[in-house]
Amino acid sequence: MKAIKRFFGCFIFFIYFPCFCLHKPYCVITNDITGSPYARMGDQMVRYCKAKWLAYKYNIKLFLTSFPNSDKFVFSQCEKILSDADKKEFKKVVFIKNENDLASYLKKLKVDTLFKVGLHTVIKDGGLSDYLSFGPLYSVSRKNQSFESELRRLLQPLVAVPQINLPERIITVAVHIRKGGGFDNPLSAEQYFDGSELFENYEFTYVENEGQEKEITRDVYSADGKNQKQTMFRPSDRIWPMRFPSEQYYVDQIKKLSELLYDVPLYVYIFTDDPKPQEILERFKKTINKQNIVFATRSGENIYGDHVIEDMFAMAHFDCLIRSVSDFAFIPQLIGSHKIIFFPLHKRWISEKKLFIDKVGVFLNKPQSNDPKAKFFDVLFADHHGYLHKNGCLENSHEM
Repeated sequence: MKAIKRFFGCFIFFIYFPCFCLHKPYCVITNDITGSPYARMGDQMVRYCKAKWLAYKYNIKLFLTSFPNSDKFVFSQCEKILSDADKKEFKKVVFIKNENDLASYLKKLKVDTLFKVGLHTVIKDGGLSDYLSFGPLYSVSRKNQSFESELRRLLQPLVAVPQINLPERIITVAVHIRKGGGFDNPLSAEQYFDGSELFENYEFTYVENEGQEKEITRDVYSADGKNQKQTMFRPSDRIWPMRFPSEQYYVDQIKKLSELLYDVPLYVYIFTDDPKPQEILERFKKTINKQNIVFATRSGENIYGDHVIEDMFAMAHFDCLIRSVSDFAFIPQLIGSHKIIFFPLHKRWISEKKLFIDKVGVFLNKPQSNDPKAKFFDVLFADHHGYLHKNGCLENSHEM
């Protein structure tokens, strides 16, 4: 009897032991926070959003790599935090440069792998590369309502933030003007200049114009110098001109928006990291000089870094958004419901001191039928292709 029991015991052991030994490789994805010493909250939030989209699309578990202020958002309580102990479990760590790489790695996964997603990881949308860092991320979120709703929930702050009392029967416009602060260098370009002769080649272009992809890539993310370390002591608008366009760019877009909407009343609120936003407001009022526009901004001195989360979520509640190529301003775009969004596509230094944004990208989002302000945008969306071509405003447009 004992011999029989030993036989069956050995039989079961040799049958099932390989099953215990064989370990199916698994993978996790996380937001990479290393690499750039200049990464601030906007950059870190975009990295998280990209990792979240890839985790959603490829059904991969996401572990959050914490970053400064991440504990102030809902996602910090919903995602598993990647610990040092977790990192030791993975045999391989792979930085994902583009989505195609991730798809390829998943097909031949052999060991436990941690995938890292960075700021410039390329997200695909219909074959278009992520030439604006976040362009396709915005597009795919609009096309996937369940993901969009989840992302909006996760990006909410954990604590109540002050709200701006916006007028109800007037189109509201958020203008995000990045002036630099902290480690940014002083800007060098003239902030105002006569661009009347330049506007002959001034173009408004829908962002997903595939033919301009290479040109846009070069101008948005290449510093004016091959080695960024060699340029880090230069003026910030020489290093990152699309992040720090002159005030003339914002003035031009406010004027164009007013023209597009037949000069209906506009409430324009200036968001900025400049210590004296009231002075910017006064310059805008004087330069634009339109009676249909009411300007507003934060009163008193604006201390750098004090209103980051507050401003980020306030901008999401406006009807329109005018911004630079700033990841900080992209988060409000991602969670907001803006009908019109303007941002730079191409820059040109027309002199040593004049930085001209000669191509502007536009997102158009048709208002819901129950939106009380929908009538103000009817002229754009009734037959917007014909209207915009006729008025020379958009080279190509699209309803998201």
